[in-house]
Amino acid sequence: MKAYLLALACLVSFTFNATAQLADGSTAPDFTAVDINGNSHSLYSDYLNNGMPVIIDVSATWCGPCWSFHEAHTLKDLYNVYGPGGSNEIGVLFVEGDANTGQADLEGTTSGTQGNWIEGTPYPIIDDNSVGNLLEISYYPTIYGVCPDGTIYEFGQSPTASVLSQFSANCGVSPVGATDNSSLEDNTNIMCIAGESVTPSITLCNYGTNNLTSATIELFEEGNAEAIETVNWQGNLASLATTTVEFTQIDNVQNELNFDVVVSQPNGTTDMYTDGNEGKIFVSLAGFTSENLVKVVIVTDNYPGEITWELNDGNGNTLASFGPYEAGTDDQYGAGGPDAMQTFEYPVALPAGVDCYELNIDDSFGDGISLSSLDEAGYAVYAGNTAVIENMSKPNFGFNTKENFGADSDGEGTTSIIEENNISVSLYPNPISSNATISVDLLENANATLEIVDVLGKTIMRENYSLNSGNNTIGINVDKMTNGIYFAHLSINGEINTIKITVSK
Repeated sequence: MKAYLLALACLVSFTFNATAQLADGSTAPDFTAVDINGNSHSLYSDYLNNGMPVIIDVSATWCGPCWSFHEAHTLKDLYNVYGPGGSNEIGVLFVEGDANTGQADLEGTTSGTQGNWIEGTPYPIIDDNSVGNLLEISYYPTIYGVCPDGTIYEFGQSPTASVLSQFSANCGVSPVGATDNSSLEDNTNIMCIAGESVTPSITLCNYGTNNLTSATIELFEEGNAEAIETVNWQGNLASLATTTVEFTQIDNVQNELNFDVVVSQPNGTTDMYTDGNEGKIFVSLAGFTSENLVKVVIVTDNYPGEITWELNDGNGNTLASFGPYEAGTDDQYGAGGPDAMQTFEYPVALPAGVDCYELNIDDSFGDGISLSSLDEAGYAVYAGNTAVIENMSKPNFGFNTKENFGADSDGEGTTSIIEENNISVSLYPNPISSNATISVDLLENANATLEIVDVLGKTIMRENYSLNSGNNTIGINVDKMTNGIYFAHLSINGEINTIKITVSK
C-alpha cells in the first residue's frame, strides 16, 4: 500500500506539466548547470563532445522510488568504476528537479526529504529544476542515457550491468572500466563506556573490474604524516564488493579519536584512480549517565504500525519494549494519516552497576521513521534533560537501527555523581573561539584540578585551584590551541567531571 502511494505521489506531482518524456532516439537538449559544490557541468562540451556517454538521474528528494534507486548505488558504482572516480569513460549526473526543494532537503533535515542524498555520494548533485524542464520530465525518477552523438534514451531504474548493456545497444559504446581500483569508505567505531578496548576498522571497496586480491592499507593519527600501522591485506573481493579491514586493538580508550587511512597498491599495481584512496575512522564515545532512570521517546511517522523497539542491557535482557503502534485514521488519508503521528514516552529503570545499553528499533517496511509531515520524528533516550541517544531527524535507517549508551547507576533512585556531592559544573560558550568560563557551584570549600587533553590523550594544560563554597569561575583561553575536539577533566575532591569542548576560531 505504501509503495503504491509513494509511486503515485511521484506521478501526480507533475499533473501541471503538459509535456511528455523525451522520445527515445531524439536529440538531448544542451545545458550548463552548477552542482552544489560550485562546479560547472555542460552536457555537450564537458562530456558528449569528448566521446563520453552520460547517465542522468532526475529525481526529487521527497520521492520514495527515487530514494530506492539512490540507495541501490547504481550511480555510485558507475561513477567509481567507469566515471571520473575510475576510468572516466562515462559522465554521471544527478539532478534534483523540484523547484520547491533546496540544500536542506538534500541534506535530509526537512520534512520534504527521504534522507541524506549528499552523504557518501561521489558524483555531482545539481539542484536546478530548469534542467528537468529542459529534459521534459513528467515523473520522478527519470533515468536518461545520452549517447556521444546526443541521442537520448530512457534507461529506467536499472542496475549497473543493465546500464552498461543499454549504452552498448543504443550508443555502440562499451566502457572498459578501471581494472584495479581500491577505495575506502569512512567508518565509525562507537565506545559505549570510556575505558573500553576499540578495534579501529575501515571499509575496503573494490571499484575495479578485476577481483581485488591484495592491497596496502596504512593507518595514521589525524594530522600525523607518519603511519602508525600498515596492513598488507589479502583476500578475494569481487568487483563492487566490500569488506571490513581491522587494525590493532587499542586498550583503555578514554576519549574520542580520529584516524586517517590510505589504501594503495591494488593487486600489487600502482593505483591509477586515487579519488577514493583516503578514508577516515572516527572513534566516538556514546552518551553516558549516572542516573538510575531514563526516558525512551518515540515519535512515530505516518505508519506507526511498522515500528517496534526494545531497550536491552549488556547481557541481552530486555528492560522495556513496545510496538507495533496502532495506526490512526483520517478522512483524507485513511489509515496511517497525519493524526497517526504521535509522541510516546516510557520511563525505564536501570539496574545498579556499570553497563552498556542498546536501543534496538525495527521498521517492518524498511524505511525507518522517515515518512512524516512533522519537522521531527524519530527516537531518543533522555537521562533527566540530557540526551544520551537522540535522532529526531526522520531517520531512514532501513529495517533496523541499534544505538548504545553507557550508564553507572546505583539502582536506588539517586541521581548523578555531580548532584550527589552537591556540585554543579557548566561551561560557556561552547564552541570556544577565544575565551570560555567554567562555572562551579559548591556547598563547601574544595580543591580542584583542571586538565585539558586532546583526542589522543595529550595534556594541553593542567592547573590546580582552591574553590570556595558558592559560585566559582575558572577561565580558559584557547588562543594557543588548534581547532578541534578536547576534553576538560575537572577533578573535585577526587570526583572527575568531564566536559567535551570544541575549539572553533
